[in-house]
Amino acid sequence: MSVSFDGASISAALQALPSAMDTSDDRTLRLVPGVCFSDGEQVQVFARISADRSHVILSDSGTIHARAAMYGVDITTGAASKHLDEVRGDFNLRVHADRFYVQVPLDCLAEEAAHLAGALVSLDSARLAYSATQEKFSKSLEKWLQTTLDSEVETNKKIETRFGDTVSISAAVPSPRGEILIQAAGGKNATTLRSSSEHAFFVLSSLSPTEHPIRNRLIVLESTLYDRKKDINRRPVVSETMRKLTKRLTEVAYVSAFDAASHIASFMEDPHGSERDLVTVSLGQSSLDLPAI
Repeated sequence: MSVSFDGASISAALQALPSAMDTSDDRTLRLVPGVCFSDGEQVQVFARISADRSHVILSDSGTIHARAAMYGVDITTGAASKHLDEVRGDFNLRVHADRFYVQVPLDCLAEEAAHLAGALVSLDSARLAYSATQEKFSKSLEKWLQTTLDSEVETNKKIETRFGDTVSISAAVPSPRGEILIQAAGGKNATTLRSSSEHAFFVLSSLSPTEHPIRNRLIVLESTLYDRKKDINRRPVVSETMRKLTKRLTEVAYVSAFDAASHIASFMEDPHGSERDLVTVSLGQSSLDLPAI
């Protein structure tokens, strides 16, 4: 049941609940407090009322983690993780299975739900703390493109997707074969690189293949992840995690790494035919050799 966030509406909803609340649906309210996250999405609080009506568990039902994933933000490490810990302490929140929650007496429902709504807005700002580190790589890539390419670079370009919404692309560069879109994916370890790559995949997969063909799309990873071992020619071996990640990204774009910038420059001149993996192929360790995932 969805309930407007005011005392009268909540009281009416509680009075309307059946006396024997046997199912989860019977005992759950979705509260809409009338506040929004920074991108305009409404904050919602989910209230799970105990069968004896003695207490209620208020939670975000996984919203914060889902929003972080949507934005390609890793909130398990670094500045974002530290921010979440601080907010959890400030608001006395618990966390279980990616859900932030509190347990309170039923007669405190309205007051505590408002308290949790404010906490969720604060928790969501963790992605801004993470974005500060992401911004550093995006700026480095932007500076490199402007210095290296003899053409104008448009950054943070807004493009309408085939679904009618708008996404932001790290950089767009004109070329004889059409506009080339470049999406940055920052991260220096597997966790952060995977999170930002998922966001890059989401953004580029939403574009029209006619207006923005794959040959004119490039995802640039901040770094290449290697195993500790070397191959028989004493060359570094790209980690299996990196190879699988690269293979996945080649479904929507060509993929290169910033620590092999020469491949970025060569892609701008020539899309390299059908070989989209510019990360591992130079080492003879193509991700295309991996089984399908």
